[in-house]
Amino acid sequence: MKILILGVNQKGRYNWGHQLFKDAVAKRHNVRFYGSGFKYWNSRRTEIHSIMKMLEFQPAIILSYMGKYCAWVKGLASIEIPKVHIVVDYFPWNYEVENRFIRRNRIDLVLPVCQHEAVLLRRHGFEVRHLPFGVDTEVFQCAGQERRNDIMAIFSVVPWAYPTRRKILEELRKLKVRSLLGESWPKSRLWQRDYVKELCNSKIVVNGVDKCRSLNWKFLESCACGAMLLTEEAEDMGHLGFKDGENCVVFSGMQDLRQKALYYLSKEGESSRKRIAEKGQELVLSRHSLENRVEELTSILHERFG
Repeated sequence: MKILILGVNQKGRYNWGHQLFKDAVAKRHNVRFYGSGFKYWNSRRTEIHSIMKMLEFQPAIILSYMGKYCAWVKGLASIEIPKVHIVVDYFPWNYEVENRFIRRNRIDLVLPVCQHEAVLLRRHGFEVRHLPFGVDTEVFQCAGQERRNDIMAIFSVVPWAYPTRRKILEELRKLKVRSLLGESWPKSRLWQRDYVKELCNSKIVVNGVDKCRSLNWKFLESCACGAMLLTEEAEDMGHLGFKDGENCVVFSGMQDLRQKALYYLSKEGESSRKRIAEKGQELVLSRHSLENRVEELTSILHERFG
């Protein structure tokens, strides 16, 4: 399938999972990229017909990735090629940005990564199919090394989006265990493969969900690297195969977090921790790899557009 993907090149960013997904699409299909950071990008060339002529590429599908990264494109509304748009981080502060992009460009199909986003986008009158996060299992994998961190919790701490993450860090700092804890700000982020390395070095990875209680990449990345995921409950985790006590552990409140962390680090809980981590890894490898997601995307496009 010939697909033109519009957006920014996120390969050099800390949240490179976005670009890893787009690269996985390019492995399966005949893809051209256009946007900031890609070859041939020209900020003065923003009209879609001119772009396709310059690329010498006539796509069957035009796929835009996040409205804020594609606001520059012109002429999409008048083109007859099917248009698909992927939405990530659909919160009140950017509803209008995404909604305006979808309406202005007459997008045919919207693919949000979270269920709560799918519900809200449908309420705004858009045609929607849920396409969850996936993880690159060739990047997020372990070589079986010894895990020197008892607990790892490295994540963005943005109070309006993640109301409990700062409290989680405060609680974990009280535990007398080997831990790798931190707020992921631009100057202190673990970068790409260094982040993967620390996931692989950790027995337990703790995760806090956003205020919409949606599943995030931590579910997939942690499990792919063989750590036991200790997380707040996400609304769509059951739909994606995550089960408390089977392939992850759910905590509710700071006291429960402390008790479960200490139990699964104890000799009594060690075998259960390893079993849960193994089952979590099996789930992600079998259902949530980027190959799985690209297969889902391909099926959706064939079903919707023929």
